[in-house]
Amino acid sequence: MIKKLDLVENIEKYYLGGVVESVKWNISNKKLHINFVSPHQDLVGNIECDIDLTDGVLGIFNTSALLKLLSILDMDILITIEQQYKTPVKLLIEDSNFSLQYSLADPYVITPSPSIDEPGYETTFIIDAEFITRFSKAKSALGANTKDICRVSNTVHEDGNKQVKFILGEPTSHSNKIEFTCDASYETIHPNILPFNSAHIKEILNANKNDIIEAKGSISMKGLLKLEFTTETGKSIYYLPELRTT
Repeated sequence: MIKKLDLVENIEKYYLGGVVESVKWNISNKKLHINFVSPHQDLVGNIECDIDLTDGVLGIFNTSALLKLLSILDMDILITIEQQYKTPVKLLIEDSNFSLQYSLADPYVITPSPSIDEPGYETTFIIDAEFITRFSKAKSALGANTKDICRVSNTVHEDGNKQVKFILGEPTSHSNKIEFTCDASYETIHPNILPFNSAHIKEILNANKNDIIEAKGSISMKGLLKLEFTTETGKSIYYLPELRTT
């Protein structure tokens, strides 16, 4: 049996409110590995969690449809994989009330996730419940009509503590903005102010906010933000490249 809430929580970690629909589920030794990329390739990531399924590669083309099917089921579900000529073609999902079928896609039609040539990271910061609440409140307060930009830079508090500053809102002088800081670790202050997709960051934080064991962000001044989470149900990593605003 599989706990539905744990499965849905891990699906949401790559689905991110509809950002990523199509992925390949790679199952090996009761572990589920999923590499994913957004349609505009402005977000790359991977998740890992436990799952009680037989080994194989499953093509999940329409994640939103799978989530809708799972939503009507009880808390404990049984999933088996139907195969034709040793190729997975369907997920057979059932609880005490329903038996569902979800058709699988050919994994070759799903865009492969690119590998990340990671640079060195000059700055790191801890992600906790307070950080997630601050970021989500700031993004929501600016409203849907504001461009999805979060500018990030190193700063030093008046008491000498090293921090990272987050400024949400459009960079023009007349636009509304919200800024906040969090403690950080770095060797040298860099003058760079790096813009990242604030909508993606908010979805990532919301998808990983439950039962966090450890989470952190890492910033490369070459233009990359890495977010890492370990929760009670699995691990996830996200890479966001610097936005090109010109």
